[in-house]
Amino acid sequence: MANMMLFACTTTLKESKDYYPGQFPLEDVLLLDGPFKRARDLNIEVLLKFNVDCFLH
Repeated sequence: MANMMLFACTTTLKESKDYYPGQFPLEDVLLLDGPFKRARDLNIEVLLKFNVDCFLH
């Protein structure tokens, strides 16, 4: 039998606002025409072609 190790974590998880103090809601972001918008649109287009049942399987 392989040796197994178990580590206990005593630190608590920080909220994302602790890591990113200047964060803002995504609704406040507007992508203008450019490489980031084209990449986002391409990602959406490709993801919509997936069969959801197969993707989840």
